Amino acid sequence: YSANLTYPTSEQRDYFLNKILSEIENTYLVGCDDMNYRLKNNASICFKGVESESVLLMLDQKDICVSSGSACNSTSLKPSYVLEAINIPKEDINSIVRFTFGENTNEEIDFAVESIKRVVGLLRRLK
Repeated sequence: YSANLTYPTSEQRDYFLNKILSEIENTYLVGCDDMNYRLKNNASICFKGVESESVLLMLDQKDICVSSGSACNSTSLKPSYVLEAINIPKEDINSIVRFTFGENTNEEIDFAVESIKRVVGLLRRLK
């Protein structure tokens, strides 16, 4: 048996990150800044001032699946000890959304970015 599997590339991750970080104000990448030391298939982003759970629910309505916090703490409502350990400010911990990539096209990434921009913008205006 031989499977023809396609794994995400760092180009997909970087394309997504470049768009998100340049097109949405008050956001930052969580973790190591050196892209050579990051996993190719995921990224966590803080959308300052926005509750990640609200982002999750609104993106789910657009069939965009994301998660909040760290994978180590995904089933708990307590703040992530992983995010606390890497010195994420307490006021930002509940504003972090984790994105995981698979066999995504640039068109799918563009759709996700536009959706995220709308959702984050709406949530910030509602505050």
